Amino acid sequence: MNVLVFALGSHGDVHPFVGIGIGLRRRGHRVAIATNAYFQELVEHARLEFLPLGTAAEYRELVTDPGLFHPVRGPMTAFRAMAKLIQPEFDIAAEFARRDEVVVLASSLALGARVNAG
Repeated sequence: MNVLVFALGSHGDVHPFVGIGIGLRRRGHRVAIATNAYFQELVEHARLEFLPLGTAAEYRELVTDPGLFHPVRGPMTAFRAMAKLIQPEFDIAAEFARRDEVVVLASSLALGARVNAG
């Protein structure tokens, strides 16, 4: 089976999905992780296919944005960042769907993957 995993967020979000990917690979599946380029080394070290979803510079810009940690503006800051990824997520999922026996695993933040899942 070909498994596409969308892992969005920080280390606390991405690491568990990489762990799931490792488990799936050990069971004989081909696993690709779509995540920010900031996590490329982590994904490739786990011997999983890496699919870029944003640049490392964009990730660093977001996680150092003081608005992200503001009690009122924080959720809107995060949502704006995730909204920019809807089309790229959709495109990655559409391209991946051309492979045989495809399953998509997506975090709640991966809205573009969820739209394409139908």
